[in-house]
Amino acid sequence: MDLRERAPSAPNGPAVRHPWEQARARFVLERLAGISVGPGTRLLDVGAGDGWLAGEIQRATGCRVTCWDHAYRDDDEQRLRERGVAASRVAPTEQFDVALLLDVLEHADDDLALLRSAALCVRPGGHVLVTVPAWPALFSAHDRALCHRRRYTPATCRRLLQRAELVVDEAGGLFHGLLAARALAVLLERVGVGADASIAGVGHWRAGPMVSGAVTAMLRAEQHLSLRVARRGLELPGLSWFALCTRPALGSWQSAAP
Repeated sequence: MDLRERAPSAPNGPAVRHPWEQARARFVLERLAGISVGPGTRLLDVGAGDGWLAGEIQRATGCRVTCWDHAYRDDDEQRLRERGVAASRVAPTEQFDVALLLDVLEHADDDLALLRSAALCVRPGGHVLVTVPAWPALFSAHDRALCHRRRYTPATCRRLLQRAELVVDEAGGLFHGLLAARALAVLLERVGVGADASIAGVGHWRAGPMVSGAVTAMLRAEQHLSLRVARRGLELPGLSWFALCTRPALGSWQSAAP
């Protein structure tokens, strides 16, 4: 969860996480299992926010996670360390096996510079998993409230990854069912009957476990479809887009560049 979305009364996040967060967490864990992340793996979570996902990854896989977020304050770093997760507001100097940039690039003034910095933290042959909000036409008050600079088309994000000298191994859309709902919300906003710009975000989710579980299950079912289609070389449009990439071995970087 982005630090901007955190409710002041719950610095460690809500008791019941938003279904979008829970579904994305399961998706990330499955992608990490596919590249054999486990004990001994060094993982960097770039723009890690409140660190909930980092803690879930660390518990599920046994890997060592470092959270890097320039917005951390001293109390944020201390809170994460007390929960057993390394945290830093400055770029780490060590190298990692995997880097995550989950809904981070859209916040950066210079997304390419951030992506390259993160990629350089990954050893040659290591992996980078990226998710971004999709479709610029859907840019709305929701994005402005979260300080997004942009949304991406799949083609635009692929080019960005190539310019950072990353090889895309797997990619596709996510959250297909939410796409139509967001498109309707944006349309209503543009005709003057949409939501207020002070959208609370996922940190203010208040539904109970039963409702949250049902919505999460629906989103998870969509994700299984997303992956089956993506592995056949097709991409269903979704509210988000993901790419699992490899940082090439040093000798192959030139061939990876555009």
